[in-house]
This record gives sequence, structure tokens and C-alpha cells, in this order.
Amino acid sequence: MDWIHFYGLGTETFYNYFLRSGSNKCQSANSKIPAIIQKIQNQLLQKSGKSEFKVSLLIHELLNEVILNKYHSNDFEDDIPYHIKEIRAYLEANLTRTVTLDELATAFNRDKFHLSKEFTKFQGVPPIEYHLLAKISYAKELLRFTSLSMKEISEVIGIKNSSYFSRLFKKRTGMTPLNYRKSD
Repeated sequence: MDWIHFYGLGTETFYNYFLRSGSNKCQSANSKIPAIIQKIQNQLLQKSGKSEFKVSLLIHELLNEVILNKYHSNDFEDDIPYHIKEIRAYLEANLTRTVTLDELATAFNRDKFHLSKEFTKFQGVPPIEYHLLAKISYAKELLRFTSLSMKEISEVIGIKNSSYFSRLFKKRTGMTPLNYRKSD
């Protein structure tokens, strides 16, 4: 058994999402999980200024692997209702603009409160938070693989104010967009 203790932004959301199958365990055989944990342990021994940042990135990688591993083995995607998958696809297709809960309710002919509750049940976060996290994820890709300025990236993901984008990015990731780009 491997054990890792962590806390930070999004931890509670991740844990609630992880528990959706009713179990707080996952199998790590034939996965990257043990290797990632070993990398974390190695970084913790180094005690350099960069090691804490590297551990943070490794924990993020570990959490992604845990979710993929757990739900891949349970065919989890099959349990998600079709309309929730449609809403998710709609949010992902509209990363370049702001989507509101009222807009989703109208587009999918649902009560906005029920839609939000049901989406949260299956995705682990409310639809607008999901949309925002998808924007941040897309921004991370743009920061890694393009030379677009912060202003251009904020505009691409539908946030007109680049200062607001920078604050939002830091709140969600723990670092500024510029520091994120430099760390890659």
C-alpha cells in the first residue's frame, strides 16, 4: 500500500470526485502510480528550492493518474448520463467565451439548479467551475507550447482582462502564468 498526504487548492473537489465510485481505494498495479510516488520521495530528499515545485507538479501528475486508473478500470464514463456528456462537450467547445448557467439551462432545456446539481454529481465540480478549469487547462497548453503573450492567451480563453486572468491562474494553480511558462 502506498500512502501520500497532501492538501491544497482543489483537494476537496478531487477527493469528492474520487469517492464517487463509493470506494476510497484504487489499484495501482500496471500503472505509473508507484513510479510517480518514488519520484516524489526522491524530490523530498533533495530539499532544494526547486524540489517543492517539482513535488507539486508530481502530485498533480499522481492525482491525474489515480483518477484515470480508477475510472478506466470501472468503465466510469459509461455511468455518466448522455446529457451530462453533452453539457461537458458544450463547455469544452466554448472555451473562448464566457458560458453562464442560464445559457446552459436554456441550451439543454433544464432547470439551472437541477442541471448544476446533476453535473456536479457526475463531474465533481459545478458546470461553471468545470468550464473555468478547462480554460485554465487550455491556458497551460498555450503557455507550454506557444509563444503567445499573457494578454493573447487570456483573450484566446475568453478572458478579456489579462490581469484578471493572471490572478485567476495563480489562484487555481498556485503560480503566475509567467512562472508556469518558465517552469516548463
